[in-house]
Amino acid sequence: MKINPSSSSALFSLLRLALGTGGCEADLRGLSDGGWRELVVLASAQGVAAIAFDGLQKLYDAEPELALGIDGNALSMLRYEWLGSVLKTESDYAANVCAAEALAKKTPLVVLKGISVARKYPVPSHRQSVDLDVYGLRDFVPDDECRIVRDDYKHTAFRFREVMVEYHKSLTVWRSLKGGREIEQTLREELGAPEGMFAGEEFNALFLAVHSYVHFMLEGGITLRHLCDWMLVFDDLKKENPKEGERVLEILGRFGMREFTESMTRVTGYVCTGEPLQLGGTDRRMLDDILSLGDRKHFADGHLDAAFDILFRSGWKFKAFARESNVACLVRCVLGWLRLRIFSRSSREIGTSA
Repeated sequence: MKINPSSSSALFSLLRLALGTGGCEADLRGLSDGGWRELVVLASAQGVAAIAFDGLQKLYDAEPELALGIDGNALSMLRYEWLGSVLKTESDYAANVCAAEALAKKTPLVVLKGISVARKYPVPSHRQSVDLDVYGLRDFVPDDECRIVRDDYKHTAFRFREVMVEYHKSLTVWRSLKGGREIEQTLREELGAPEGMFAGEEFNALFLAVHSYVHFMLEGGITLRHLCDWMLVFDDLKKENPKEGERVLEILGRFGMREFTESMTRVTGYVCTGEPLQLGGTDRRMLDDILSLGDRKHFADGHLDAAFDILFRSGWKFKAFARESNVACLVRCVLGWLRLRIFSRSSREIGTSA
């Protein structure tokens, strides 16, 4: 689906207002009824509907007369649909917090992404958190409260108190990554032994970068929600401790992910703060890829569409950001997928064939 630039620009402005990183540069009065609907659809697909709604509310509060100019019949109707999405996000957030606290009483764990990153947002409950991702600090045998959905080398997925929990045994899909063993081991060392459910800022930044890289290269792509997460976590880290921010980039350089991370940072700056962005080159292609609304498939879930995506549609990503060709990566993914299906196991040990 091709996105109207006026709709995406308006969405970016609302995100900046909500996050407190900029004003409203877009001409919202000039947005048509169809443009508003496209904006709401795009925000929902990108996981930022509640955040964008905060931006609209801030605009109404700051400039009531402007609200009269843009609140036409279509937007008035859309606001009810939009508000429903916000309430669902709040409900999911509350359920995730309750589930995490209850699960932490059963076994020591660290929350990954989700409600952990949400603490950085002006309104934490408006950061979309559907599933609860946690990393177990020791082996955990799900009890009768946990209804197992699937179990593999990376995580055990189960429903717990009506929340889908992904209980990670490893911090990334190391079998699908070049140098995967080193990446996994480094992430574990950086995590250390945190107190409580949440990890330190350095680990969060490193994990988010690796997680975004995997999504972008192997799992269809990233969304505007990934960019908002990255801005809030990495910008805070650089401001509070510039040396740690540079150290994170140096580690990512060892992983072969620095070029990707720096491009994502520039795209994030454009979307979240309005910094200039080159009209050509990989940054622009990354933004276009993010805004595309294709059906994103995960190869690890057995979708062959993802294999074709790696082989035919993502060649430019590997040329720009990877230390290997897309063909070599696809071979590794296929072998890992076959091994997973044939020798399915849930060991926490890191294998030797990365």
